[in-house]
Amino acid sequence: MQQRHIWNRIGVTLATVAFAACNSDSIGPMQEGVTSSAVKVSPDCPGLPAGTTSITLSPSSATLFVGQSVTIMAVNQDGAPIPNCILKWKTHDLNVATVDSVGDVTGVGEGALATVTAKTITPHPFQAAASVTVHASGWIEKAPMLTARSFGAVGVLNGTLYDVGGYTGVAVATAEAYDPASDTWRAIAPMPTQRWGLAAAATGGILYAIGGHDGVQATSAIEAYDPSTNAWTAMVPMPTRRQFAPVGVVNGLLYVVGGFDDNGTVMATVEAYDPVTNSWATKASMPTPRANFAIGVVNGILYAIGGFDGPPYDPDGRVGIVEAYDPATDTWAEKASMPTERQGLAVGVVNGIIYAVGGQIATFEDVATVEAFNPATNTWSTAPSMPTARQLCSVGVINGILYAVGGQSQGGLFAIMEAFRP
Repeated sequence: MQQRHIWNRIGVTLATVAFAACNSDSIGPMQEGVTSSAVKVSPDCPGLPAGTTSITLSPSSATLFVGQSVTIMAVNQDGAPIPNCILKWKTHDLNVATVDSVGDVTGVGEGALATVTAKTITPHPFQAAASVTVHASGWIEKAPMLTARSFGAVGVLNGTLYDVGGYTGVAVATAEAYDPASDTWRAIAPMPTQRWGLAAAATGGILYAIGGHDGVQATSAIEAYDPSTNAWTAMVPMPTRRQFAPVGVVNGLLYVVGGFDDNGTVMATVEAYDPVTNSWATKASMPTPRANFAIGVVNGILYAIGGFDGPPYDPDGRVGIVEAYDPATDTWAEKASMPTERQGLAVGVVNGIIYAVGGQIATFEDVATVEAFNPATNTWSTAPSMPTARQLCSVGVINGILYAVGGQSQGGLFAIMEAFRP
């Protein structure tokens, strides 16, 4: 038997769906106040693995944005999958939910309940429930990284987010990949060079890890990761060794900007790497030497935002400066300053807007602040804060969703992943 209810509460559509595993009827769009008799979750239900005494759903809960999906599988007490007892919940819009003949659910359920009943060879079925919460926008929590760390770097390739390097108490070569479709992380081949305070960027189907501190000194290493082979290759090093120097990509070239040298002196150096020729070129220096800032790219322009303009740990060194670099003319221009001066922030670009996320302010407080810069109008606005205040997290954007991962605060290192849809 399948029961469903859909109603509005405080302007939010709520759907509750319960599934029986071996029914055969399909149902159409769900309308408010309408109840249907059955839904088929799977083509057949041959029974449970021998010795099954209970079932659960994996995952037992999921939080999604509209347009995302999650697959929910029934497993027994040993974690063995229950044959053909699989649901796929796919969000669609805020008004209509459907369940098709193979158990795919399309719609929105704010706190919705999915219940699977698996029939056994005895007359006594087992049941298990999973909750699916769906949001149209704002921040939600997603699966955490496998390894808690800060000072890492993120790049995005083909809908997968890669987080590389970082600090766990020592410099690490750890590399992990996140799949938003399944909300899961997996370990990939570690970098050849362990380091923290590095930068990462992707172009041409390859992820590049650049610079950083290897635990002894700043490094000029650049290493290229090919997802098709799960292997890293050392490339021609940067001319200038440095750490906390962010990178932006324009027309296939990687622009590495500023950073600290080994002595903690801020730099204005800009160097561009061409993956096609495996070579570097020096470009016009940034007007304000600084480090531990962030770069966002919009319409072929690099925007260098915030950071330190003095020695590390100088409370007066945090800035809100924004300077824009045009690679076509090799020139810099000053832009409207960020309202909250901070270092250790990260940025992501969604629909032409640069979101500056987290960081640390002059009082050494780690913040959850999010501010949005519109390059078209040269103006800033306030966006919803992150759930978790932190600095030195990494950010990647996939399909209009900003993912903030890792970082640290006074409470220690984070593995947490939080996702934001404007």
